[in-house]
Amino acid sequence: MTPRSALTFGGIGIVLLAILIAVNVYVIQPSMAPKLSAPSPPSAMAEARGPSAEKNIIAATLDKIQSAPAKEAAPEKFEARQVERNPFLWPGEKPPPKEPTPEEVADTRETSAVDKAVVRMIVIGQKGKMALLNDEMVYEGSKFEGHEVTRIEKDAVVLTRKSTERRLKIAAMSYAYLKEME
Repeated sequence: MTPRSALTFGGIGIVLLAILIAVNVYVIQPSMAPKLSAPSPPSAMAEARGPSAEKNIIAATLDKIQSAPAKEAAPEKFEARQVERNPFLWPGEKPPPKEPTPEEVADTRETSAVDKAVVRMIVIGQKGKMALLNDEMVYEGSKFEGHEVTRIEKDAVVLTRKSTERRLKIAAMSYAYLKEME
């Protein structure tokens, strides 16, 4: 192939490409585009007959909005309605459990420690009363796990916290406990 024939084929290719672009722009794209009518301004006759006679949807909607009566002012006292479910959850979906506050966590820790407490021994003498709770000696008026020891009786220890009384009875001594203590 000579340079002259290559130049001729290249020129023909460029002309064909220009023809394809022109056909696309002026014939194919306009035939595929939707034909929309241009909005027309409302005529005096259409305004006289009302918005229903007008073909322009924007003008009809604007007329409806302008002719609508003004809303009354909101009442002074407003009460929000009570909603039974969280609108951000699907129906039937349960909300995640609430995180306890630090005070609630401390209360449960102290209460659980007192619930697990065992009265091992009670000694009542002429000079006072004392008891062995778990492995800690307590006296009347002393503190145990955030509770105050209010009374030591012959078979129980009474602990008070925030006007709540807990009565811990003495546990029976067992051979296993005595072996554990050795």
